[in-house]
Amino acid sequence: MVLLVDFENVHANGLQGITALRKQDTLYLFYNDTLKITIDTHRSIEKVECEKIYQKVTTKTPNAADFLLVTILGDLIGNNSERSYAVISNDTGFDVVVKYWKSKNVDIVKCSTIKEA
Repeated sequence: MVLLVDFENVHANGLQGITALRKQDTLYLFYNDTLKITIDTHRSIEKVECEKIYQKVTTKTPNAADFLLVTILGDLIGNNSERSYAVISNDTGFDVVVKYWKSKNVDIVKCSTIKEA
């Protein structure tokens, strides 16, 4: 599974269930300069054996992280529509994106936590 975490939206709560990730999973963490995480949260991320990609959003443009997440998601699906995908966010703006990809028979969900995915 490929998980795209809108960290500025869900914060550390979105990482609930992270220990269930497997080596073949990929975790994208979208964050900006205002990100504040504890050492314990950082350690929980680093303990997981899956591939981890930290995607820093450097612009202050509103919704920049959301646009980048959707762009990367589309690129990933375009290159491998057979994988399962999860957008981890409470932002209802992603609902239309998930609905679109489901209509194209992509296995995708939007959840508030990794555990829900």
